[in-house]
Amino acid sequence: MAEALPIAETVVAAEEASPALGPAHPSTLASRFLVAETLNGLGRPAEALPIAEAVAAAQEASPAVGATHHNTLASRELVARCLDGLDRTAEALPIAEAVASAEEASPSLGPTHPRTLKSRRQIAKLLDKLGRPGEALPIAEAVTAAMEASPVLGPMHPETVESRLLVVLLLRDLGRSAEALPIAEAVAAAKEANPNLGPTHTETLAVRYIVAYLLDKLGRTAEALPIVEAIATVHETSPEHGPKHPETLAGHEIVAQLLYKLGRTAEALQIMQTVTAAMEASPDLGPLHPKTLESRNVVERLRERQRREIEATAIADADMSHDLPA
Repeated sequence: MAEALPIAETVVAAEEASPALGPAHPSTLASRFLVAETLNGLGRPAEALPIAEAVAAAQEASPAVGATHHNTLASRELVARCLDGLDRTAEALPIAEAVASAEEASPSLGPTHPRTLKSRRQIAKLLDKLGRPGEALPIAEAVTAAMEASPVLGPMHPETVESRLLVVLLLRDLGRSAEALPIAEAVAAAKEANPNLGPTHTETLAVRYIVAYLLDKLGRTAEALPIVEAIATVHETSPEHGPKHPETLAGHEIVAQLLYKLGRTAEALQIMQTVTAAMEASPDLGPLHPKTLESRNVVERLRERQRREIEATAIADADMSHDLPA
């Protein structure tokens, strides 16, 4: 994407200077939209926003395009995404809602068009980000149902799977873990079956983490543990991560947490000692990083817990020996 940016900027400059096109021509505006889209995709929403706003305004004013043209709506949707990327989500929401309404009313799009459904999903995401998951959930559920029924998308399409994942996250945030779990398991299975992802892809592993989290929340920690252990193993053997990567170490910490909850303090302590040593030696973390310091505190708490367990066992054994007949 970074390589595409200077090419797109060169095309815009040429079209703006062209006697046959000029700065207000629909083709030039479409090229400027591509520049803004590329900037936003590169994590530069502050630079993308004024370009997207100018393109949207020019398209709305253009007799060849107009306010309800799908290109104009795409530009306004990009404005909303840029605002959200700048943490101006409250400003983004009404723009996204207006875009979705216009797309639903458009003869060329309509309420079940994939683009319209994606716009409605974006509304759900913005509502959730604004702390309104209860409002977001029915929108996400409706979008998912429409995508599953769509002949263009269907239940296994990546866009449908992403909408289903949003439903999982919203249910989780609303404390409805029992409802979220089977959906999360289905999402994980779909991502594992996707030839572009597979069982060891980062997206798949992230969903499997959610499955483990939900199992743990439902008191099924023993079922969550092997899932998290398998993820940690994948990260350890991955060329992108390896045993010393911060994400791998974080995964081992989760394993230790679950072991502790299952009463397996000695195993949890051994893992956390290894994690802490790796964090101290890591160039990305080091001995004074907050995560390293927290891990060291966990080690001390586990040591204290193990000491108390050993003492309690010794006292229980002594009491039992006193109860035995002479």
